[in-house]
Amino acid sequence: MISIVTGTLNRVGMLPELISNTVLSDSRLELVLVDGGSTDGTIDYITQLNHPQIKFIEIGGRSSYPHFMNIGIRASTHEIVCQWNDDVVLVNKWSDVFEELESEYDFYLFNWKYGSYADTKNPQWLNGTDHTTGWCLCNNADSGGEIVMNYGLYHKKIFREIGMYN
Repeated sequence: MISIVTGTLNRVGMLPELISNTVLSDSRLELVLVDGGSTDGTIDYITQLNHPQIKFIEIGGRSSYPHFMNIGIRASTHEIVCQWNDDVVLVNKWSDVFEELESEYDFYLFNWKYGSYADTKNPQWLNGTDHTTGWCLCNNADSGGEIVMNYGLYHKKIFREIGMYN
């Protein structure tokens, strides 16, 4: 089981894809969504879903990414947590991710690349390995796209041993 932890603020338009790509695609997932005071319908949307695999935490005001993550990690049910962003789309299958978990490492880092949802259907983009096909080795590129593949999985013991985000 994996707890996916992410923060959100006024991004109701991204949530259907997030939910479809996570808890609706695999029953072994929990989504811990920490909201920083959305005013765009996010709170109503998530509340109306009443999905058993979604933990929704309202903190009522803007905050930092580390603060959101710390709240979400503490509230997560499972020993494996997945750092996520609300605009991320997993391109591979969750079964592939779960297969990797059988190797018993303390953390797993995955690559990311800039692109649009349509790019996920393009084999050249998916298999491309250079900047022109979306790979970026720094954080300062202008995305120009709708999604970023960016996630990591961690055993919660790491946070217990070295501390939470700061």
